[in-house]
Formats: sequence, C-alpha cells, structure tokens
Amino acid sequence: MGNKEDLLQAMIELDEDKAYKLVDQLLKDEISTNEIIEILREGVEVVGEKFNKKEYFLTELVMAGEIFS
Repeated sequence: MGNKEDLLQAMIELDEDKAYKLVDQLLKDEISTNEIIEILREGVEVVGEKFNKKEYFLTELVMAGEIFS
C-alpha cells in the first residue's frame, strides 16, 4: 500500500517523474485504474486547497492538471 501513499504525495508535491513511475508500478501491481485515478484526484484536490490558501499559484494548479491527465 506504500506506493499509493507515495503517489498521493508525489501528486501533492507535483513530482511529475515520480508520479508517472508510481502509476506504472501500481498498474504492474494490478491496482485498478479507477483506484489510481481516485488517488490522483485526491492529490489534485489538495493542490486546489493549497491554491485557495495561496500556498500554490496558478502554475502549480496547471501542473497538477497536466500530471492528472
């Protein structure tokens, strides 16, 4: 389960390379795509909250969207 938390953290930190590697690993571990999408969505939600608190800016919000897609 560690990879799931790692993916969430990578998404929140906007670590694109790490997020892609973790998605690949989770797919190899036969984690459903729906579960992976849900983890990424949670990460985007946290980024959105940070944006609202002015901890992140528009560029970070756009980056989160790019990683998600």
